[in-house]
Amino acid sequence: MQKRNDQVWREEVGEIYKNYSIYHQGNGSEQVVFQNGSSLSRSRSLQIISKLKEYGFLSNIGKLLDIGCGNGGFLRSFQEIFPNWVNSGYEINEKYKEDILNISNVVNFYSSDFSVIKEKYDVITLIHVLEHLSEPLEYLNKVKDLLLPDGILLIEVPNFRENPFDLMIADHIVHYSLDALNLIVNKLGGEIVYQSENLIPREITICISFSNLLKEKAKSEKVPPEVVDSNLVITNEYIYNLEKFANTIVAESKTGTSLGIFGTSIAGTWVLSALGGEAISYFVDEDVNRIGRRIFDIPILSPEDVSTDSILIFPFKKEIASSIFHRLFLNKKINYLSLEF
Repeated sequence: MQKRNDQVWREEVGEIYKNYSIYHQGNGSEQVVFQNGSSLSRSRSLQIISKLKEYGFLSNIGKLLDIGCGNGGFLRSFQEIFPNWVNSGYEINEKYKEDILNISNVVNFYSSDFSVIKEKYDVITLIHVLEHLSEPLEYLNKVKDLLLPDGILLIEVPNFRENPFDLMIADHIVHYSLDALNLIVNKLGGEIVYQSENLIPREITICISFSNLLKEKAKSEKVPPEVVDSNLVITNEYIYNLEKFANTIVAESKTGTSLGIFGTSIAGTWVLSALGGEAISYFVDEDVNRIGRRIFDIPILSPEDVSTDSILIFPFKKEIASSIFHRLFLNKKINYLSLEF
């Protein structure tokens, strides 16, 4: 599913990137992933690297290129687990160049055209890159040329089927499902040797091989079959339900009850926007890097600090919201609102 790449979209995205600061809610620390419905967590990077290691995609030595390396979160985590690898980073600007080059075992930083990259890599990662590109196939063909013959290409993108709010993120021009990624990989001439829709909640992770040797070892976590033609139907359904959800929370905001939002991601800020930036007393987050900070001058509380007789807004699908509520708030006298599907 793709937005229209017109002048209005490009101008809007230009404004977003003008003052963009990565992971600003966590003061530069990347998001964490909570383990198996518990309060135990680790960074998204460590979650991904651990799975790469588990599936035998990483030897003791090698070369890695992280495209869209941001402030270096993935590269830092990677060198801690694989200290004998030689790593490089690529980003569209040089804002974090010095930070990247100061990471152990990082030998190169690139920010211009791929043609300046002369190395070939054992692993190339694109974590939350593809959704920003209007021509993903053309881009991936260039990336493919930077892989060694037995190399692995890892892609991580939001799963719009599990996170309807991804449709509302202005600079995400393409919204992916697993079937859409399969089509792209087939056109690239590769094969998915690992895929998951739950390694990172509400995201899709795939590893691609262009080597016949690895294809014979192909491994995959089972996912339900998807039908390409249903994406448009699902998108329209999601937009309808998001509008309905917005109307519900606006009505609730007029009752005078204290309102909070669970999560400080884009979905949470979308809820705040739907309320005109008002009526919200606090955000709630489990991430210790975010607790105690402020977003839009609204405090971020821990779950333990949520007062009774308040209403929490969960900008998630019903099943996810229910799971979080029962894990964290079941014994508190609070109510919650979530999407109805």
